[in-house]
Amino acid sequence: MAGLVLILAAFTKFTVTAATTAWSGGAADDIAPLHCRAPTNTSSFGAAACAALSVLQAHWYNEILGDWSGGTQFWGSANALSAVVDYALRSGDVSVPRDVATMVHERRPPVIIELLGVGSYDDMQWWSLAYLEAGVAFDDDALIASGRKIFDYVWNKAYDATTCGGGLWWSARRSYKNAITNELALANAALLARRDASYIGKAVAQWRWFEASGMISSATSATAGLVADGLDVDSLNKTTCRSNAAPACCTGFYSYNQGVLLGALADLWHVTRNESLLLAANFTASSAIAALSSTGGIDGILLEKSTGVDSEDHALFKGIFARNVRKLADALLDAAQTNADLRISGMRFLAFLDVNARSLLAHARDAKSGMFSALWEGPVDPHAKSCTQPGSGVCGNATGCVAQISASMLLAAAAGSANGSYTYVRVG
Repeated sequence: MAGLVLILAAFTKFTVTAATTAWSGGAADDIAPLHCRAPTNTSSFGAAACAALSVLQAHWYNEILGDWSGGTQFWGSANALSAVVDYALRSGDVSVPRDVATMVHERRPPVIIELLGVGSYDDMQWWSLAYLEAGVAFDDDALIASGRKIFDYVWNKAYDATTCGGGLWWSARRSYKNAITNELALANAALLARRDASYIGKAVAQWRWFEASGMISSATSATAGLVADGLDVDSLNKTTCRSNAAPACCTGFYSYNQGVLLGALADLWHVTRNESLLLAANFTASSAIAALSSTGGIDGILLEKSTGVDSEDHALFKGIFARNVRKLADALLDAAQTNADLRISGMRFLAFLDVNARSLLAHARDAKSGMFSALWEGPVDPHAKSCTQPGSGVCGNATGCVAQISASMLLAAAAGSANGSYTYVRVG
């Protein structure tokens, strides 16, 4: 056991130098300091994303466990890795992000994810998605293989064709079929299908089931296009399931449920080139922005209306929405070569990200600590103002770490949109 501790301790966390916003590793990991390839002007979204991740690493990355468990839950750490990958994709600054992904993967192989997931099929799929995204971004077959293994494990355990006519259970208790678990299954299958054609059928079938499930509110309802939290199962006839959507916005309409679907459909479009996928995603994205932004339009700031301000979920859901809006916008702009109308939608979504990133930097960032608040419209959270030393207790509040992850996701998503410095590096 002592030998294992010494081996794990040899991997040191990356730290931030405030003046240079550099990620660097200690001598033990033999990684030379690497300065972000972003302008020093922190109003640049690319530079700001790098600085935000540097603060995230300094305060919350656990060099022993290889995750961010000091400040977030099991699934939140997977999203922290996704934020690192997003930055690498947008900036081309891949060396340190690749090393972070490698370290996390070494500490969290599939068997550990399955053990720590304790039957939470949504939580495990955040990890499969993070590994797949990292594997594609860094051309790492080991990461892709692990992502595939976790996803296959979840699918085999959770998929049930009887209740609700298909879909995956939320957990091993097999009592609820919810949106996020099934959206993540679609996202994982679609991303795998971009590398392995044997997953195309599974991805397409999963989308057909999800589309028909009733979780997406119909065009004639008051919540048209929005994704509900899940399905209520008829206790007398389990083949009959109904959406648990509220009759009006916004209770139960979480931003991440809207977002994950957008990215999943964008990836599936890359495989099938079926334009109906982008039209469905465009409908949900437009509906979500209308319902959840402060103004009801692309000039508004994204709000999480269905959770409390101080909840950890509140802080992270919005970043997940933003990163998937960017995935959709990129796909729409690609598809505009054959349908010019899609370009308008893609540019509108990029403008929305730009507006939110500007607000985040202007109103929700503490200049001294480099930390962000959960509310992108501001004000700066008192915890962000107090958290100036890595490891200080005030950094461990419920929203601090996930607010930083969420902000990093938004800034990377906005990079290259208008004020940002980078364009998307296309992969796959």
